[in-house]
Amino acid sequence: MCAKSGVLCPKCQRLVREKKVTSLEVELSKLIANTVAKNKKYRNLELYRVLRLKNAAILLIKSGQKELYTDPSVSLINVISDKLGTDIVLLEKTKDTKKLVETIVAPATPISITKVFIPPFGEEEYVIKIPKEQKNLVRFSSEEVAEIMKNLLGASAYLSFE
Repeated sequence: MCAKSGVLCPKCQRLVREKKVTSLEVELSKLIANTVAKNKKYRNLELYRVLRLKNAAILLIKSGQKELYTDPSVSLINVISDKLGTDIVLLEKTKDTKKLVETIVAPATPISITKVFIPPFGEEEYVIKIPKEQKNLVRFSSEEVAEIMKNLLGASAYLSFE
C-alpha cells in the first residue's frame, strides 16, 4: 500500500530509519507499483532486497516471480534497468544456499560450495570453488560476491579458482 500511495506508513518509516529497508528499495517499489498498477496479475509481486553493485543491481525477489519481471508485455526488468542505468540480475529468494550461489556465479558452474566455521566464535564463511577455465564467466568480482553473500546470507564468502 505504501508503494502504491507514495506515502510510507509508520511501520515502513521505522524500517527505513532502522536501515532494514533502503531508500533505493522504497523508490523501486514505488516504480514497480506504478508500472503494474492496472494489471491484477502483478498484485502479489514482492521485492525483498536491492543490492547496488558497480556494474549491476541485484534484486532479491519472491520465488516463482521471475517470469513476471521478465514478461515482455510489461517489460518491468527494462523499466528498472532504465531507472538505475545498469544491468539487473534477478535472484529468487530461497533457503537453498547452493541454488543461490549458483545463480550468483552463473554462467560459471561451481565445483563445490562449502560452508566453513571460523573459530573462535563459529562465524560462517562460504568457499566457492570454480574451475579456472570458467573464471571469465563469473560476472561479479570476488569482492562483489563476498558483498552479495554478506547482504543476503549474513556470511562472508571466498571465491577460489582451481
